[in-house]
This record gives sequence, C-alpha cells and structure tokens, in this order.
Amino acid sequence: MSDAVLVAIITSVVSLIGIFVQGKATRDKLTNKLDTNQHIMNNEMNHMKCEMAELKEDVKAHNNYARLFSETVPVIKEQIKVQNHRIEDLEKKVG
Repeated sequence: MSDAVLVAIITSVVSLIGIFVQGKATRDKLTNKLDTNQHIMNNEMNHMKCEMAELKEDVKAHNNYARLFSETVPVIKEQIKVQNHRIEDLEKKVG
C-alpha cells in the first residue's frame, strides 16, 4: 500500500472521529439547554398553579362577601321601612 493511501485513510479516520466527537458535544450541549429550559418551564408552571390557587381563594372570599351582602341588604331595607313607618306614626301623634 502506498504512503499516500495510508495517509488518506488515517486522515479520514481522524476526521470521522472528530465529527463524532463534535456531534456528541453539540448534542450534549443542546440536551443540557433543553433540560434547563424544561426545569424553568416546570418552575413557572408551578408558580402559576400557586397563583391560580390564591386567585381562586380570593374569588371565593369575594363571592362569599357578595352573597352575604345580597342576603343582608334586603333585611336592612325592610328594617328601614319599618323604622320609617314608626317615625311617621310618632310624627302623627306629636303633630
């Protein structure tokens, strides 16, 4: 075998090894970035879930307040009507 063919074979083998090493390094780098981004997304999702739970609690508290308000206002209005009639009756007696 001539020296030129031997040099060409050795150069080709070294080039292929370089390509495989570079490809593995690139793949590892991309995998690392994807893993990091996935962890960040998972943390963001967990944070959003916590915020949603807090928002649900706020909405429940507001709805309870609104329900209480809608239940008590008619009672207060009725009490005001009764008091107004009593005041009118007292004004008639005095006047």
